[in-house]
Amino acid sequence: MGSKKMNQKGFTPILIVIILAAVLVGGYLVYQNQPRPTSSPQPFDFIQGKPTTQPSPSPSPTISLSTNKSPTPKPKSSASSPTPSPTPFGANDPITEKAACGEVPPSNSPAFGGTPLRVSFSPSGSVNYTYGTMEGYQWDFDSNGVWDTGVVQSNDSYYIYTKPGTYTATYRVRTSQNTWSKNCIYPYKITISESSSEGISVDKNEFEITVKKSDYPGKSFNTFDAFKVSTQGNTFVSINAVKQYSGGFIYDQAGANLNAGQSFQFHLTVEFNNPPGEYLNEVKIIYTKNGNETVEGPTVKYKIILKE
Repeated sequence: MGSKKMNQKGFTPILIVIILAAVLVGGYLVYQNQPRPTSSPQPFDFIQGKPTTQPSPSPSPTISLSTNKSPTPKPKSSASSPTPSPTPFGANDPITEKAACGEVPPSNSPAFGGTPLRVSFSPSGSVNYTYGTMEGYQWDFDSNGVWDTGVVQSNDSYYIYTKPGTYTATYRVRTSQNTWSKNCIYPYKITISESSSEGISVDKNEFEITVKKSDYPGKSFNTFDAFKVSTQGNTFVSINAVKQYSGGFIYDQAGANLNAGQSFQFHLTVEFNNPPGEYLNEVKIIYTKNGNETVEGPTVKYKIILKE
């Protein structure tokens, strides 16, 4: 009896040790099967057999240290292209030798004046009758290389010049075969000056003239038609000249007074009893308006170079 009790008492501690060992092993296996934390390890509750739950800290805001910001795309500019000039009529049509320029009569319009100035033109041309017929003319009035008209069928054309400058008009003949003649130069030099409030204008206001005494048998030289005066509008004028000398040897000689809208011609006389040299002279145009009003007009400057 005593031996059997003793064996039971010795077995109890061994059983307790075995149970504790099993608990430890089981807890360890449970711990190994848990997912590994990505941050600092959490404490394990061996009694409950799972990690002790702790509140997760609030995530800190992420601060970007990059200064390379993506630029905001700018809208593409929609710059408008310039509107092309309209193509002149028949610009690409060929030129034929069967059409030709004709002889142009003198114009009845003044060749110079202030703006605006209306100038009339009377072109002339021909087309070989075996080739076709003449349909009309095309004009470049202002010498800029661009045709200003389509086909003009009239033999009398006009253009109003509004900008100062010197111009030579160009035209060409149009045929029934949709071809052109070569360019025809209208033999009429047109000089446009600034509009004059005085009512008259001159075609040129500065001259330089060289005169050799040995070229003339007499004692004087006349600068015939050195410049012309053109009246404007419907005003009737009577023109004279007032001389302002520096050389003291130039005298004016006037031509005839003409009606409004036509040219007034006059020239200067150079006397040879002066020594060789350069002489400056200004001719001031003085005119009488409508017979009772004297008005001072433009000035024409001369530089006369007198040689032996």
